[in-house]
Amino acid sequence: AGIRRISAGNYGGKLGPFLFHLREIMV
Repeated sequence: AGIRRISAGNYGGKLGPFLFHLREIMV
């Protein structure tokens, strides 16, 4: 839930693409 919340808050920021890739690895 924590990561999902962070990704939702930074999807439109610089960490958007990074967190998106991170989620693919974790999932």
